[in-house]
Amino acid sequence: MNFVILSSVEGSVRVPNVDASTSLSMTCGKIASFLAMTEPSQTLDVNKPPKHMNYIRNNADYLLSLQKNNNMSSQKHLIAPSILAADFADLKKDIQMVNESEADWFHIDIMDGVFVPNISFGFPVMQAIAKHAQKPLDVHLMIVDPDRYLKVCKDSGAEIITVHYEACTHLHRTIAAIKELGCKAGVALNPHTPVSLLKDIIQDIDLVCLMSVNPGFGGQKFIERTYDKIKELRALAVENNTDLLIEIDGGVGTSNAGQLLAAGADVLVAGSFVFSSENPIETVKTLKAVDPSLKYV
Repeated sequence: MNFVILSSVEGSVRVPNVDASTSLSMTCGKIASFLAMTEPSQTLDVNKPPKHMNYIRNNADYLLSLQKNNNMSSQKHLIAPSILAADFADLKKDIQMVNESEADWFHIDIMDGVFVPNISFGFPVMQAIAKHAQKPLDVHLMIVDPDRYLKVCKDSGAEIITVHYEACTHLHRTIAAIKELGCKAGVALNPHTPVSLLKDIIQDIDLVCLMSVNPGFGGQKFIERTYDKIKELRALAVENNTDLLIEIDGGVGTSNAGQLLAAGADVLVAGSFVFSSENPIETVKTLKAVDPSLKYV
């Protein structure tokens, strides 16, 4: 029997990797029985179940959802090349490269020089990108008072709009406004911001972007603490929003992509690593092909 290893704040647990037809009908109790049969040293007491059994019971729907297509690795992660690292003297060429590659999204960083110490580009450039892009625009607003620009962002081609937790006074209102525009809503967290602050909003959002560098510039060194933050966020999502996508932005490459995915990431943003490579299309292909042996560990 094959197993999937899952982690929560209470530790790790092995869960049988049952086939899809069994998964649809399997109850939480049956999952517990499977675990009991495969862990003979574990004595079960229905009145005082061990912590990991409670974890399984409380999150049965999530555990079953992981068995879709009978293979967790078949649920491919997404790659979003960051246009900030593209050649702005020949932007159309790089847009076409992303179109032709196995990338899933265009990652668009809008910076105002206030929230972050850099100015990138504005909505006219984004509109030009949208004119030629054949894949969704994943727009990351690194700006103060993002509410003022949500509509123009949507009108400029955004399908996903991510705002910073640190920049929103009334985050719930901002998320609602994004969804009213018909866009997917994301929230970004700077490296110093704990994921626990999302507890009261996580059920309302589609994506969380964890900054794995301090925002503002490309080509920075990856912050190692990010792995733990991904695991914490995945545990929070298990309890509140199993459809949540976890996006990692900053210092992503083939050296850490597998570990990021294993921790629970779904979307990898890569800028300099893609656009500065000798063959960006092959680089994207390599990132897309990363297949960690264990996911969510």
